[in-house]
Amino acid sequence: MGTLRESTIGKLEMKEERLGLSLKLPFGSVKKRPADYFEGSIMQHGKPVVSCRGTYLGFVSFDGKRYWDGRKVKPFRLKFIHNSRNSKQPCLPSDSCYREDLKLLAQGSIKHAQLSK
Repeated sequence: MGTLRESTIGKLEMKEERLGLSLKLPFGSVKKRPADYFEGSIMQHGKPVVSCRGTYLGFVSFDGKRYWDGRKVKPFRLKFIHNSRNSKQPCLPSDSCYREDLKLLAQGSIKHAQLSK
């Protein structure tokens, strides 16, 4: 009961070995900040070259310049071509309405539906 809350703990580590770049972002370790806040640096050959901070739910800044801000992300409507034969609602090509076993089951062919599954 109550409000659902999801948190990421631990750290995110990335490496680009060809250029000697690495990044370690610990989550939930900055005092007086939300659990999704992180601070770190992009390192090149062990030396910091770019500072990084933000929250994975809100914003990401590199060297003080904000590159992504969740408040400015605008939702968009997904459009797709509807080609479902049996459904009145449009469905994606990956939708279960295209499963062969369900089509056979709808036709009453239980044995063939089970084999198809």
